[in-house]
Amino acid sequence: GTAGPSHSAVVGNKYYTCCGGGNINVVNTDTGAIVAAIPVDSGGYFARVGTKLYVTDGTNDEVNVVDTVTDTIVATIPVGDGPFYSITAGTKVYIDNLNAGTVSVIDSATDTVVATVMTTAATYLTVAGTNVYVSNNTSNTVSVIDTHTDTIIATVPTGDTPYALNTIGDKVYVLNGHDNNVTVIDSTTNTATNTIAVGGNPLYVVAVGEKAYVANGVDSSISVIDTIDEEVIATIPLGFSPYAEVVFGDKVYVGGTSGETDIAVIDTVTDEVAETISVGLSPRRPSAVPAHAYAN
Repeated sequence: GTAGPSHSAVVGNKYYTCCGGGNINVVNTDTGAIVAAIPVDSGGYFARVGTKLYVTDGTNDEVNVVDTVTDTIVATIPVGDGPFYSITAGTKVYIDNLNAGTVSVIDSATDTVVATVMTTAATYLTVAGTNVYVSNNTSNTVSVIDTHTDTIIATVPTGDTPYALNTIGDKVYVLNGHDNNVTVIDSTTNTATNTIAVGGNPLYVVAVGEKAYVANGVDSSISVIDTIDEEVIATIPLGFSPYAEVVFGDKVYVGGTSGETDIAVIDTVTDEVAETISVGLSPRRPSAVPAHAYAN
């Protein structure tokens, strides 16, 4: 699968996470020590182009550009109202502005906004081929943006309240929170080809090999989908309500919603919980780096 928007980033042996103590904290992955703290007013998600990180700041409606060589902010880019998720497509960064229903397109060569794409309610982003797919949770659609022209070339109907989406092979999996199912979009035709029933309030999806793992927030479970046959082949019960997942080797690390203190480690060979790790905080978005898994 293609990595979706991330609340952290890894560059070399440095791990960037936001925003403990009002900072983007930089951790040396070899020693585990914090080696830098970059002050920000608020921080959301990271997108990387080369040695630069683009970090959304919803408080100030801007994007902070971090130079990972010096670990300093080298540019601040005004965007739309309520920037949150960000994703890289080639040399451009796409920012969904939650309150404006738009997507800001940043050219990383100049660190300026070169286009603003109107959607109905930009919620979440993924990339497939040369297109960016944007879920619109109030209009029950996905907008398809051609990254060459930065225009919408297709609008695909989904289920009720599409939220997270991810690219798996040549398909885009869209989680419909109120319908408790997944819309499968063929990215070669930009049409919906299947609907897969999962658990209550699906929130996040990752892929390992030919399987997709869907976190069901209400059911406290993970639905495992065979991405070849496009059917659920297992349901993994958890001891908490899942929020987000990260893949690390052949394991899926699952963080809980606010207030939960555990991370479940799923063995993707057996599709069972192999271990539950108590981290003593709300690990909503676990992150994986070489030799380590972190809780954010």
